Amino acid sequence: MAVVSLFTNQALPTAGVAGTVVIVQALKRRGVPMSAALSAMLVDLVGYYAGFGVAVGLSLTVFAVHHELSAIVVGMAAAISLTAIVICGGILWLSAPGHRVPAILARVGPLRRAVATLAVADPALLRSPTLLLLAGLLRFGNFVLDAVTLWACFRAVGEAPPVTYVGAAYVLGTIARTLGVVPGGLGTFEGGTLAGLALLGIAVEPSLAGVLLFRLLSFWLPMVPGLVLSRRFSKSRG
Repeated sequence: MAVVSLFTNQALPTAGVAGTVVIVQALKRRGVPMSAALSAMLVDLVGYYAGFGVAVGLSLTVFAVHHELSAIVVGMAAAISLTAIVICGGILWLSAPGHRVPAILARVGPLRRAVATLAVADPALLRSPTLLLLAGLLRFGNFVLDAVTLWACFRAVGEAPPVTYVGAAYVLGTIARTLGVVPGGLGTFEGGTLAGLALLGIAVEPSLAGVLLFRLLSFWLPMVPGLVLSRRFSKSRG
């Protein structure tokens, strides 16, 4: 299910929402109560953006220390922060116990359906500081491991830039991929990451080689099992 979720998020640029829907439906078909499945995935989604927020803050710090905190970098960070606030704030707001959506908003079909879906989730889990902190830390660890993987790709092509520089550029590329409308962030992730590396003084040639090697490992290879498993999921649903 995790591989299918990764494949779905890479194929459909929906800021991680599409993969969450796939997992919830898969858990439901396997006998997991809807309340438990939805609560778990919503906590994971909030944790993802919490961890993403920490990663963005650290990335901005690296660019600021290097005196490369440009308006473009700040603007991209502000845009992804606003996206995170809207998604996480919307989840917490709509799932609040006893909360009633204003009548004018309830007329909007997608919002009405979202409220009905969130009503199934356990609000206590979505407001557990300990659980949300743990989810955020684990998701932040995911960003750290990805950044270290990209750094290892640089080592594989004979370069050894500071891991903090690589991590900051990786976060910038992830922001570009999330904000873009291109499936899998093709071109947007590479462009954002290469731009970040250039700002931090890393040469273009090893940067391009390292980023392309990383994308082979993190994007193209998981697409094969993701496609196969997603087809099996579709058949089981039918």
